[in-house]
Amino acid sequence: MGIDISEQQLSHARALAMADAATCLVQGDAEHLPFQTQSLDVVFCDHGAMTFARPERTVAEVSRTLKPGGLFAFCMSSPIRDVCWDAETDRVSARLRADYFDLSALEDDECVCYQLPYGAWIRLFRQHSLLVEHLVELRAPEHPRTTYSLCTGGVGSEVAGRAHLEAQEDRPRSRAGPGSWRRLTSRAGRGSWA
Repeated sequence: MGIDISEQQLSHARALAMADAATCLVQGDAEHLPFQTQSLDVVFCDHGAMTFARPERTVAEVSRTLKPGGLFAFCMSSPIRDVCWDAETDRVSARLRADYFDLSALEDDECVCYQLPYGAWIRLFRQHSLLVEHLVELRAPEHPRTTYSLCTGGVGSEVAGRAHLEAQEDRPRSRAGPGSWRRLTSRAGRGSWA
């Protein structure tokens, strides 16, 4: 099952899923999920709603719709990217540009995105009975190259990678650049990271 607020995105997904009759796509708002309480085993979000909708609402809705022991996994950019974003150049900078502890709604002329410091995310999850089982912080290798210039402002993952918590050496490395995967279970549920 998939959900999106955009009918255009759903039309694209339907075209890709035509061969799979079991795919159910629903138009809906992540801040007001159109699903019954405790009806979902897994909620997965690759950027999307966890970036473009208010975390206080989306996390509450995920918690409401997950069955006990259900899994919530999502991916979004690192808060480090957002504190290094230079609005004047519209690029990631090698310097801090914003206060990490003031992260919330990030607005420009085109959209509003949301980001929280890691501690605020954890408090929000706990407030809604979600237990953080695993946090994966991706780290770019030395001298990376990327074709995803929207994320990096054309700079390459290198700058953001270096700005991303260099002190920890045991983190996974990936060409994907900085980002985070979070795996949570509802109501102190069961399971392990796969």
